[in-house]
Amino acid sequence: MAIIRTRAFVIKTIPFKDTSLIARLFTESHGKVAVLAKGARNLKSPFRGYLEPLSLLEVQFYYKPTRDIQTLSQAETIRSFLSNSTEIEPAIMATAILECIEKFIREHHEDVPIFKLVLDTLNYIEAQNDNSQLAFVYFILNLTTLMGYEIGLNSSRNSDWSNLPFSMEELEILKKIEKADIRTGLPLCNLNLPIMAIAKTLVNYLAMQTDLPVRLKSFELLSQIIQSADRKD
Repeated sequence: MAIIRTRAFVIKTIPFKDTSLIARLFTESHGKVAVLAKGARNLKSPFRGYLEPLSLLEVQFYYKPTRDIQTLSQAETIRSFLSNSTEIEPAIMATAILECIEKFIREHHEDVPIFKLVLDTLNYIEAQNDNSQLAFVYFILNLTTLMGYEIGLNSSRNSDWSNLPFSMEELEILKKIEKADIRTGLPLCNLNLPIMAIAKTLVNYLAMQTDLPVRLKSFELLSQIIQSADRKD
């Protein structure tokens, strides 16, 4: 049995028995891992308040490859993303990123570039609340490439993009996003472009490539909020 200490994002938590939690983590060193936080729901638990979604933690757990669920021994918060934000859309898009990690990344598959992609994208969303949908498009484009299913928008040798239902204007902005580095910013785009529709198409493309039926609850929630706002108007 090894003792692992690594950075990790909290994807979600599930109550276990009377006082414990099972946390789904995306770790820097071991990819996606489920850990048992014993007694985490007790008022005096050392884990209480740490295992929150959209948190970046420093965790320590006992790792045994033959176990489906590892045992968490320590957790410290490095950063809580969007904890001070009053806007709901950035939180939904950030949650959609973690949903994609949960659905597309296999268990215990170490992938430091994908971990870095998540971190860079969440950093951007926190800094640029009003551009969170475009940040998600950047994320899913790069996740697709890192998983080996590159669309190749800027390559004449790869014509996968020609089968996608995008207008010329949408393709041009996607080409710019594909070449961008989110750490230095994303390109400006026409505010009338249907960014969420583009994002959904890209998620569906990755789902088709991986043969994984994907339904993002965060997208459904955002659609409900938009429809509710439209009815009020």
